[in-house]
Amino acid sequence: MTDEDALGARSPREVLEDHLALRRANNLDDDIRRNYDPDVILLSLTAARRGHAGVRAMAAELQSDCAGTDYEYDEVLVNDDVGMLVWSARCPQGTITDGTDSYVVRDGRIAVQTVHYHVRKG
Repeated sequence: MTDEDALGARSPREVLEDHLALRRANNLDDDIRRNYDPDVILLSLTAARRGHAGVRAMAAELQSDCAGTDYEYDEVLVNDDVGMLVWSARCPQGTITDGTDSYVVRDGRIAVQTVHYHVRKG
């Protein structure tokens, strides 16, 4: 079995756990390579994006909104190929207490992701 075959055989929970571990390690490049479908669809309140360039743009937007912080992953829920992450963060710009991402995982890769959060100043 090749590395690509092994990645494609992972369960949705394994994909999301790998995604979160790589984000904690600040390793966006490996996260994209290992965990995102090349044609991933990404939706947020600010934009609809697509592909690995869209993942990078969404990560850059979050970094701009809430820079230099550690994120808390409060809940990770998975049912079949759908996952949900509830998260929070503190940063110089304020706090995020309502972060929620949802995922659809197919063939060992994130095929769809939605992102929702608000930075509360102060």
